[in-house]
Amino acid sequence: MARQTAPVRYAARVDALGGRLPSVQGGGTVSIPAGIYARVDFTVAAGYRGAHGLESSGKATGRGDVMMRFLFDPIGEQRWGLSAGAGVSLKEMDVDRYRPVLLLGIETEGPMVLKRFRPAFTAGLGGGWRLGALLRTAPSSWR
Repeated sequence: MARQTAPVRYAARVDALGGRLPSVQGGGTVSIPAGIYARVDFTVAAGYRGAHGLESSGKATGRGDVMMRFLFDPIGEQRWGLSAGAGVSLKEMDVDRYRPVLLLGIETEGPMVLKRFRPAFTAGLGGGWRLGALLRTAPSSWR
């Protein structure tokens, strides 16, 4: 009998990032299974941040994240699933200066909608606070 594995999943996301240079960003995430209870998430996002210091207007900004998440309900037995993780983010920490920062977060993923997607909500820390909303593909009962 072949062992079932979780599929690779994709998500569209919107995030609010606080800290020294607050911003709003939209992007995408690819979640790759690393066993039954773990997922490695790769995120790329871009957006807008307000003016800072002597700047007269805001500017475009972006980030890249890699996070390993532990899932408490990987096969979707409960209506809402919880995960927690850590990783690293390359984030703008000063005007036109990016650096890696530690990333910590929790996520809750909801029930299937439109028979193909699951909404998810995240909160975390990584160079400031972070709040996000995702719409993740859900080709099976796996989270």
